[in-house]
Amino acid sequence: MGTGIENADAGHVADEVASILNRVDDVAHKALGLAERFYEAAAGVRYPDDASGENARAVLQSHTENRVGQMDSVVARLDGLIAKTRAGVGVQREQDGASAEGLAEVAREI
Repeated sequence: MGTGIENADAGHVADEVASILNRVDDVAHKALGLAERFYEAAAGVRYPDDASGENARAVLQSHTENRVGQMDSVVARLDGLIAKTRAGVGVQREQDGASAEGLAEVAREI
């Protein structure tokens, strides 16, 4: 599977990585929303008023809470990774600008 990164220029690669991470983050946020809606729907299910009903409720509640928690953790980690990537893109752009200025100065001196 290709990454979609076509250009080897460092600044462009950083932009492409940030774009890919944003798309992944969007998907993760949607998955978290679905998990939360499933949790809400599961909470509204009617169970028999006996021990088996209570057990079924407890198992489903525990399972859905775990899944929502896992998705929330994934989203938080992705948000952190995206923030670091954006910071890296900014640093890369500064370095690219400094390099361009240095090359322009050399060109003027030649």
